[in-house]
Amino acid sequence: GYTRMHTSPSLAIAALALAASHAAAQPTKPPVAAASPLPASPPPLPPPPPLSPPLTCADLARRTPVPNGKHCRLAPADSCHDFYHDKGGGRFHMCVYDGGADCEPLHEVSGCFPPPP
Repeated sequence: GYTRMHTSPSLAIAALALAASHAAAQPTKPPVAAASPLPASPPPLPPPPPLSPPLTCADLARRTPVPNGKHCRLAPADSCHDFYHDKGGGRFHMCVYDGGADCEPLHEVSGCFPPPP
């Protein structure tokens, strides 16, 4: 008799804890996000992550040439992906920061025209 009385409270506590966590996992009121109306126009898409090829001529429009016509390595690493290097002949290196010391020309696109200044 005594042993059974001893285990009974801890079992009840465990059952209460289980019920509480189950109730928390299934809220009765809807989340706030569902209640707010969605905007009429979708938000602009974020730029693709640097390592998701292929980059195209359209990506040039979002970038600026590396200052002084220099190579990607001389672009600032923290804003590396904002730059490109005009190789001439319609070829451009898209600057990508790969986590190393320098900005790197990891993507080349060709047949593009530089965007208007």
